[in-house]
Amino acid sequence: MKTIALKVTGKIFDDKEALGELVEVVRKLSEEYKLVIVAGGGRVARESIALARSIGVSSNYWLDEIGIGASRLNALVLASGAPATSLSWRADEPWRCATCPRVE
Repeated sequence: MKTIALKVTGKIFDDKEALGELVEVVRKLSEEYKLVIVAGGGRVARESIALARSIGVSSNYWLDEIGIGASRLNALVLASGAPATSLSWRADEPWRCATCPRVE
């Protein structure tokens, strides 16, 4: 089975209709391909980083972690919208998604 990698802009998570269409595309593609999907943080990341900066956070470490967390949240939203046979959630830490199928 061939693998396809998709990078999904975080902006798609602001548009319910577009996100629904993406989920349908992912479901169809997953019938023929193994999918690797990278989701951006989008508005959630930008707003959360701005909020952190507004309270004095200046460390790139923490600002990056906030952005990464937003991207993971968006990826989880996408994974939850597709059947478990279509997408698996890869998590380095078990608490990230305890009930999701694992990718080894």
